[in-house]
Amino acid sequence: MFLKAVARHLRFAKTAETWHASAPAITLQIKDLKAEMGMPLFAHQGRKVSLPSSGE
Repeated sequence: MFLKAVARHLRFAKTAETWHASAPAITLQIKDLKAEMGMPLFAHQGRKVSLPSSGE
């Protein structure tokens, strides 16, 4: 649900604000999806994220 929003905002906190959810809730959903897919969905750079080359 939040994957496209995180990809658009490139920040979990901004996505949480937009969706009126908590940043930890966004992080947990992305973490669960990453485990389910077995591949990284984002490259983390401090508080910012970017799409890995496989996700562009």
